[in-house]
Amino acid sequence: MSKINATIATASSSTPTIYRSSPTTSSNDLREKSPSPGSQRLSSRVSKASSPTSSLPTRRPRTSASSRVAGRGESHSFIVAIIEGRGVASEVGMCFIDLKTSECILSQIADSQTYVKTLHKLNIYNPAEILLSATAVEPSKSKLCKILEDNIPTATIVPIGRKYFNDAAGVLNNTFTPMGALKPFQDIDHLITALIQVPQKQSIKHAEQSINNVIMLKHTLKLIEKLKEALSECKNSLLCAIHKLLSDPRLVMFEERINEVINEDITYQKSSLGLRNQRCYAVKAGFNGLLDVGKQTYKETVNDIYEKVEQYNKQYEIPLKIQFSPTTGFYLSISAEQLGNSQLPLVFINVSKKKKTLTFTTLELMKKNTKINDSLTEVYLMSDKTIEDLILEIRGSIAVLYKASESIAMLDMLTSFAHQCTVSNYVRPEFTDTLAIKDGRHPMREFLYTDHFVPNDTYASDATNFQLITGPNMSGKSTYLRQITLMSVMSQIGSFVPAEYASFRLVDQLFTRICNDNNIESNASTFIVEMRETAYILQNITDNSLVIIDELGRGTSTHDGLGITYAICEELLKTKAFIFFATHFHELTRSLTVYPNVVNLHLEVELGEENRRAAMKYLYKVKDGRNDDEHYGLKFGQIVGLHDEIIQKATEVSHKLKNLIDANKEKSTSNKIIQRRKALLQLSQHLLQIKRSSNLDQDGLRRYLKMVQEEFITRMEELM
Repeated sequence: MSKINATIATASSSTPTIYRSSPTTSSNDLREKSPSPGSQRLSSRVSKASSPTSSLPTRRPRTSASSRVAGRGESHSFIVAIIEGRGVASEVGMCFIDLKTSECILSQIADSQTYVKTLHKLNIYNPAEILLSATAVEPSKSKLCKILEDNIPTATIVPIGRKYFNDAAGVLNNTFTPMGALKPFQDIDHLITALIQVPQKQSIKHAEQSINNVIMLKHTLKLIEKLKEALSECKNSLLCAIHKLLSDPRLVMFEERINEVINEDITYQKSSLGLRNQRCYAVKAGFNGLLDVGKQTYKETVNDIYEKVEQYNKQYEIPLKIQFSPTTGFYLSISAEQLGNSQLPLVFINVSKKKKTLTFTTLELMKKNTKINDSLTEVYLMSDKTIEDLILEIRGSIAVLYKASESIAMLDMLTSFAHQCTVSNYVRPEFTDTLAIKDGRHPMREFLYTDHFVPNDTYASDATNFQLITGPNMSGKSTYLRQITLMSVMSQIGSFVPAEYASFRLVDQLFTRICNDNNIESNASTFIVEMRETAYILQNITDNSLVIIDELGRGTSTHDGLGITYAICEELLKTKAFIFFATHFHELTRSLTVYPNVVNLHLEVELGEENRRAAMKYLYKVKDGRNDDEHYGLKFGQIVGLHDEIIQKATEVSHKLKNLIDANKEKSTSNKIIQRRKALLQLSQHLLQIKRSSNLDQDGLRRYLKMVQEEFITRMEELM
C-alpha cells in the first residue's frame, strides 16, 4: 500500500488525519492518528486539483447492486487513487479521500479478471475523480481503465505519473523489479503473459510488440546463463535447486533457436529510439528480400535526416539538436539562451517552448518521419511471420520459463533478506516449541524513525501461552503486540529478525483483532465488528496458532463487555495457542489467575510532578505483573486539569474499593492453592526447557539447577 500513500503525497504535503483498514484491506498495521490542522490543507489542495463537481454529468440510476454510502457518495466528496499490481494476478490497491472530512480509507483487493470487487468498492463511495497511473491511460488504455470508463461514467479519470505510485518503501523490500527479479532482469512474468497471448487479428502494434518480446526473451536468456555460472559452485541445497532449474536444456534450446532468427548483436534497449532500431534490425538478413529492402530504406532515411540537420546548422549558423519522440518521431530543439534575441528562420514550424528549450520541426523533416514510419510498417509486417513461428515454437515449452521466473524471484528474495540483515542489527531465529525473544524491536518502527527504540523481551510456552498485557493509553501495548506479530511472520518467511536472540514456534495460522472501528459498508458498529472477528478466531483457532487481540468488549456496556471478554478468554484458554491479549479490564488480571497458564504483563510508567502538577513518563518497557496499583486514570485526570476536589473524592473511592478486594483475596485459601499449582507447573516447564536446550557443562548445570531449586523453595514458602 505504500504505492497509494505516495500518490496522496502528491495531492498535498500534509497527511490524512485518519488511517483505517476497510474489510477488504490486507494490512493490519494501519494507525489511527489524531486530527491536525494539516487536514484542512489537504482538503483545499486536493479540491484545487479536482474538476468542479457541478460540471459532472448526471449519475446513472441507483440499483440494489450499486448502493452507496449514505451522505457520502451522493455529494461526490470522494476522490480515489487506484494502482494495479504488475503480476499475473489481478491485485488492485485503492486509496479513498473524503474531501469534506479528510478521512483516508485504504483497500487492497485480490480481484478477478472482470474487476467486480473493485467496481463494487467504487460504487459504494462513488468518487468524483479517479487517479490512475499514466501508463494505464496512455498511449493505450488498460483493461482496468476501460472497465472503469464503462461502469463509473460519472467519475473523471485523471492520469498521473507512475513514479508517484511509489512502492520502494519497506523493511525487506530490497528487490529490483515487480516480480522480484535481480536488477538486470526485466519482468519475466509479464513477458510470459505476453508470449502466451494470441491476438484475434494481426496488427502493426501486435507485430511490433512480438519483436519486443523476442528481444526481451533473448536478453533474459543471456542473463540466466550468467546467473547459472555464478551459482555453479554453490553448496546450499536451495541454491543448488535454483541452479538445477536454470540449467534446463529447454532454455538453451530457446537461446539457440532465437540466435538462428535474431541478429546476435541485438540487445534490449530502454530508450525508445534504441528499441525502435533494435526492432528494425532484429531479424537476420536473408529471410525475406523485401524485408532487407525495408531495412535499407529505414537506414538511408535516418541518415538523410542527420545530413539535413547538419545542413541547417551550416546554413543558419545555429546549434540545432536532433531529438526523438515515439509519437512524433525526429524533431529539432535549441535552448533559448543559445538562440539569444535572434528569431528562428521561417523554415522551422510548430515551434513550442518547454521550460528553457524551444522544440520545432520542418516540412522536410515531417516527410522524412512519414517515410520512416512507412518503411517500419513494412519491416514489421514482413518480420511478423518469422517472429510468430518462433514464438509458437517457444510457446510449446513455456512452462520452463515459469520455473525460471520463480527461481529468480526466490533468489532475489534471499539476496534482499541477506542485504537487510547485513545493514541492520538482525539475528537468525531458531525454531523450537517456545516463543523467546530477547531485546526484540518493532521492524517498521525502527525502519521509519531514527530515534532510539526501546527493546522488549518476550517469552511464551505451553505453561505461559496466555499473556494479558495492561498499561495506560499510549504506553506501547499495541506496538508490542505488532512487534511480536511482524517478527513471527519475518521468521517464517526466512528472514532474520530485529533482536539479540529469537526463538519461534512454527505457526499455522495468525489471527489478529487490533482495529477498533465500525464498518459503514455492512452497517456494523464497532462492537459487532469485534464480535464477528472474534467468532471467526474461536471457530478456526488451533493449538499451533498465534492470536493477537488488542482490546475487546469496549464497544458495549462495561458489565456486558467484561463478561463477554472473560468468556472469550476462557474459551481461548482451552487451546495451546500462543495468545497475547491487551486490555484495560483490570478485573481480568485478577479473575483469570485461576488458570496456571495465564501471565500478567504491564507497560512501565514513571509517575512524578512537573510544575506542581502530576506528570507521566512513558518507559515503553514490558514488566511482569499487573499495574492496577498505580491508578493511572486518576493521574490522567490531574494532568488534564480536573478540579482537586473531584480528584480527591475519586482517589478515596478507588482506594476503598481496591482495599476491599485485596482483603478478600488475602483471606482466600483457594487463591494460595492456585498460586502454588501455578509455581509447580512453571517449574516443570522450566526443567523441560533446560533438558532440551541447555548447553552447560555438568558443573555449570549443577549450579544452575541449585539456583532454580532455591528460588522455587523461597516462592513456595511465601505462599504458605
